[in-house]
Amino acid sequence: DIDTEIYVSYEGMSKIKKRIKELYKKEKNNEFGNKSSFKEHSNEYFKNMAKMYFTLTNLLSVSNINDEYAREYSYLYNIFSMKIKRSYWEKSIFHLSWLLFGFGERMGRFIFWFIFFIFGFAATYMFTGLNIGAENRIIYTIFGGKPVPIDKIVSDFMQCLHFSIITFSTVGYGNVTPYGLSHLVSAIQIIIGIVLVALFTSVIVKKFIR
Repeated sequence: DIDTEIYVSYEGMSKIKKRIKELYKKEKNNEFGNKSSFKEHSNEYFKNMAKMYFTLTNLLSVSNINDEYAREYSYLYNIFSMKIKRSYWEKSIFHLSWLLFGFGERMGRFIFWFIFFIFGFAATYMFTGLNIGAENRIIYTIFGGKPVPIDKIVSDFMQCLHFSIITFSTVGYGNVTPYGLSHLVSAIQIIIGIVLVALFTSVIVKKFIR
């Protein structure tokens, strides 16, 4: 059931990994003479690894043998595919996909980025400014400001966190509004929120379909 031309045994995998390490060592010592020669040698092994994991992913998925292994092999297939992409645009897309959610196989990364952006922007709003209602305003300065009690800082941060969540989810109640530089910051957060939610939805739908 597995194409013998691209099948690699466990022993073969170990040899390939060893060979790749040797190639990187030779490149470090400048034994190839130029980078293009190194890429030609290494791409051959990366292509074989990508083909092998693609074959295993399809085999396990179609036969419904082990979905956990199928997901892991799919991840590894994309890892090696990323290494052989020549187009800068394709490489950028692959690297972004790997970083954000591990090609759809590392959902923990998605959760991390959701939390990171929500709390990160909340902290930013503390210094760029927010209008709370008609009279109150939150804006802190790093230098030259007056000391603020810790309970006040916590209270203000919670307000900023509330604004960050509704901005990230593009809800916008209107009870808290941006002030000054926060107009630009909130616009950036809205764009990031739309993109991440759309990607998260597409990955979840793909998992259910599979």
